[in-house]
Amino acid sequence: MSGLEPALMGAAMATQAGGTLLGAYGEASAANEQADALNVQRYYDLLNAQNKAKALNYAATTAMASAQRQAMDRVTDKKLALSKAQAAAAASGGGATDTTVANVMGEIEKQGEFNKAMALFGGETEMNRLNYEAQSALIEGMNVANARGYQADQVKRQGRRKAAGTLLSGAGEVAKSYTRYSNAAWRQND
Repeated sequence: MSGLEPALMGAAMATQAGGTLLGAYGEASAANEQADALNVQRYYDLLNAQNKAKALNYAATTAMASAQRQAMDRVTDKKLALSKAQAAAAASGGGATDTTVANVMGEIEKQGEFNKAMALFGGETEMNRLNYEAQSALIEGMNVANARGYQADQVKRQGRRKAAGTLLSGAGEVAKSYTRYSNAAWRQND
């Protein structure tokens, strides 16, 4: 065996070991980059959930404001109906204190208050529904972000395992090459 063969064999094993290290580094690096991308997406998942919740909260506030406006309209309608009832009673020659007129005006008052209450109830119901939906959007966004975080951790773990496997496989190949070289050298010395 010439003096050049051990040097070439050493260089070949070093190159093989270097390639193994580089491959393991590449696998781990790719996994880290993928995990980083998932972690960036987590930020946007939360941001989107917050924006959706804000929009729903705004819609809830708008729904309640609309209901309050409708309630005010129902009060105006009631006052107009009471005014017309008084005018009709006065035009017919009856007094505002007559039992029939008082009963009609009482019914108008009750119906007006009921209409006002129904408008407010509808607004509150819609506002509560939208606020609940906003809260659900935030929870959903947090769950998605947490799931992506778990996924990012899994990707990193898999990358490390794959890199470790590559290192062990490469070390095994270097050991095989060394064993073959040693056996060949030993046989030549016999």
